[in-house]
Amino acid sequence: MLLRRIEELESTLTLRACGNRTELVWVRDFRMTEGVSFDPLSEVVAQEFGNLIARFSP
Repeated sequence: MLLRRIEELESTLTLRACGNRTELVWVRDFRMTEGVSFDPLSEVVAQEFGNLIARFSP
């Protein structure tokens, strides 16, 4: 299970006014168990980012 590979996780979404648009800044800090592959987490991050784009795109 992916969650057992993550030791610490902090995620922050910030919205900032940028002229007539809004800028989304997504920061995710995490520490994984030593020796564990990053590949499964990168797939999750890519899917979450795709979901954000789909949700907030015009």
